[in-house]
Amino acid sequence: MLGFVSLFMDISSEMVHSILPVFMVSALGANETSSVSVSDVPYLL
Repeated sequence: MLGFVSLFMDISSEMVHSILPVFMVSALGANETSSVSVSDVPYLL
């Protein structure tokens, strides 16, 4: 059971990482020259 939970968490995190740059540009108005990189976002939340 714990293996399935880990699998689904891994899949969901990969989905979020692929959608996050699009969200940042469209909803937050970020651009490529923003001072916060996409890899820093999970630490800011």
